[in-house]
Amino acid sequence: MNIKNTTPDPSRQPLPRFRQALLEHNLEKEKDQATTSSSCPDPSAAETLPVPPVAPTVRSSQPNPKKQLSPEKNGKKPIIRKVFGLSSGTVHHSRLPIFAATRRPTEKMMWVWENPWGTAEVTGKLGQNHRDLHDLIMTEGLEYKQGLQRELYITIDPYEIWKKVGDTSSNLEYLYELLEDMRLAKVTIRYKDGGDSLGGIVSVIDRKYKAIPGPGGCVLERYLWQVTISPPWMKLYDTEIKVRCKPALALILRMRSGYSQAMARLFLTHKQNMTMKFFDVLNALGIEREARQVRRDVKPDLDLLAQIGITFGPGGTVGYEKKEGLVSFEDPRRRKSSTGAKS
Repeated sequence: MNIKNTTPDPSRQPLPRFRQALLEHNLEKEKDQATTSSSCPDPSAAETLPVPPVAPTVRSSQPNPKKQLSPEKNGKKPIIRKVFGLSSGTVHHSRLPIFAATRRPTEKMMWVWENPWGTAEVTGKLGQNHRDLHDLIMTEGLEYKQGLQRELYITIDPYEIWKKVGDTSSNLEYLYELLEDMRLAKVTIRYKDGGDSLGGIVSVIDRKYKAIPGPGGCVLERYLWQVTISPPWMKLYDTEIKVRCKPALALILRMRSGYSQAMARLFLTHKQNMTMKFFDVLNALGIEREARQVRRDVKPDLDLLAQIGITFGPGGTVGYEKKEGLVSFEDPRRRKSSTGAKS
């Protein structure tokens, strides 16, 4: 006889409605949390994930809008800014009598002179008035550019240069004549150390280089000039001691005699005090036969010579005492400036 258990199983008993609803609510909540956690990972966990390496960006050429294209790419002639600063010349420009010690030079087929510093051969007409203009162009130019062959392009205001020349009876045509003399002249320099330089001084004169407004409205426009200094002449600036004497140049331009000017330029190439015999000075300048004229013509300039440091002493001597602030030197072979080194 089989007896069935009629006691109901509690697990199979239907749950009360409120408990069933609570259970269903909890199940839905757990599903929502699981879904949220899978779609929004923990930020702290994301930080620990390894970051895949990024390949660097490679450009064929780095863009630089401020960088100017090189002259070669522009199809223009390569130009470099000047590097020698306000240097009127080198020691050999003044120690060798390239520019005659007169303000009224004459045309010469060839003039050769040798002194303790070397030999100069000059064909043409070059005097101290030419040297005045040369030094003004080298120190008062508006812009300086140097080409691949070392030629120097100088932009000048001819009116401003003319005012500093000091010859009120002249005009701009006078400046052009001096420049033309320097273009036609041929200069050969041989140094005692074996170096040499051959060629002219000026190679090109452009009198209509750039138009600018005229002064005071009376003239609509006038022109800046561009003067090109030849490569052989510029070679000296790369190999010889450069003389910066712009403050002294103002005194030299006021001198009336070419003898005085040549003498001042000679002594300003020395870096220390010195004394020379009067006839040795004349011989260095190529005027040893003109002693009487020199003594006569330098008298009006004695005060200006003294301001530079040049005095005439007893026994036929000429003394030089270097003045501070008038001249300084730069030796391109040493790549540094000096005002006190011995010459």
